[in-house]
Amino acid sequence: MKTPSDPKGPDNPLYEKIIGLGEKSIRKSYYPLLRQKIIELEKSNLDLERAVEEHRKTGEELRRKIENQNILNDLLRLSLEPMPLEDLFRMTMDSILSLSWIGKKASAAVFFQGENQDGLVLNDVKTVSGFPGPSCTHVEPGRCFCGEAALNGRPCFGIHNEGPMAHGHYCVPIRLENKTIGVICLALPGDHSYDPAEEDLLCAIANTLAGIIQKKMVMEEKRQLENQLRQTQKMEAIGTLAGGIAHDFNNLLTPILGYTEMVLQDAPKDSTMAANLAEVLKAAGHAKGLVRQILSLSRQ
Repeated sequence: MKTPSDPKGPDNPLYEKIIGLGEKSIRKSYYPLLRQKIIELEKSNLDLERAVEEHRKTGEELRRKIENQNILNDLLRLSLEPMPLEDLFRMTMDSILSLSWIGKKASAAVFFQGENQDGLVLNDVKTVSGFPGPSCTHVEPGRCFCGEAALNGRPCFGIHNEGPMAHGHYCVPIRLENKTIGVICLALPGDHSYDPAEEDLLCAIANTLAGIIQKKMVMEEKRQLENQLRQTQKMEAIGTLAGGIAHDFNNLLTPILGYTEMVLQDAPKDSTMAANLAEVLKAAGHAKGLVRQILSLSRQ
């Protein structure tokens, strides 16, 4: 009769001891290596997340640069077209409000010097979603953000808490020959924080507008000078023509005066003929005076 053998499987104490020794051996030999691998993988994941975030920031920065350059290129293209400054300002504000960082609420306005150069007056306002624009129609130097930008000739940013809605302001001067001739005003929600890159873009737009305005002023001055030159050339031609006519008329007057004087000497004194010849001489003398005046003007 066989004696009962020791139990097999998990209920066997010897089995448990062997399994326990195996686990301890595995832990001693593989766990440190596995833990190191896990740490390395976690570090690689962190590095990958940083790289993705850096790539995202680089892509965002590149996209902004392309967007900014496109606006400046559009302005330069518009400068080649013969359009009034009002249309140029309107298209500039549309381009600014189309920027990706502007958001769904904003307004843009341009103040420009009046016809009599009696200060900066509101030229036009563009809004997004009815966001309020500037409440003033004139820029008073030193007053409000636009006034500070106009007075100091430097851009400024601030939060305006007055009115129905708090909003931030970028105010950038348009300067020409060390003189402020306009101000770009961009209003954004009150929680919008200052960004030097945004201010740099607005300054670049203002400088581009100043260059376009200067070019238009030079072209207008050139057009006026050309008109003056054409007018001068016309006057010179008229003077030359008048001088030639005066000389010819003077040549006609000379024999008239000569023959009239000769006939007058032979005419009986106190006669009707003598009186008529005297009137002829008098009229011819007046004509000769007019010829001298025409010749004097033609020489000028």
